[in-house]
Amino acid sequence: MAEPLPASSLDQLFREARSYNGWLDKDVSEQQIEAIWELMKMGPTSANQLPARIVWCKSPEAKERLASHATEKNRPKIVTAPVCAI
Repeated sequence: MAEPLPASSLDQLFREARSYNGWLDKDVSEQQIEAIWELMKMGPTSANQLPARIVWCKSPEAKERLASHATEKNRPKIVTAPVCAI
């Protein structure tokens, strides 16, 4: 049987985690995107649909297209982010 996660890990993942509303002005590499995908691809999703389906918007054109469907307040965030995942 697997050992339970320590309280510090549970705090980091669930109790103290917050969504960030900003980012560094740095590129997100394809290798980083692939690593993120490998970590989360088989996790539970809505209605347990596996694997998760994600569209990564990295090009300026893709982010502009996504931003055109977002609220006015979120548009600048989308177009200036290094990458958006939907």
